[in-house]
Amino acid sequence: MTPGINPSSHFVTGLIAARPDRECRYALRDNELAIHYVNGGTERRLLTSTGELRAALEETFRVTLPSGPELQAALERVITRCAATVRVPNDG
Repeated sequence: MTPGINPSSHFVTGLIAARPDRECRYALRDNELAIHYVNGGTERRLLTSTGELRAALEETFRVTLPSGPELQAALERVITRCAATVRVPNDG
């Protein structure tokens, strides 16, 4: 284990990306894409497939991703883990 790194930290176990733009700031945490606008509004969207996740990383965050089974498997783990922990809003 590397000193000073908590293996259960969301920085180690999750997917995080952010990019500012002229009119908004993009934020990705695992499979939740948020667009925070300068006027104070926020738009949120759940990415439910590896294709959507890959597209967000490449197009929105401008990350050049490698092709190959390792990345595909990692993206599938994000989608699968998040699908297993979907929170249902409490009506009470």
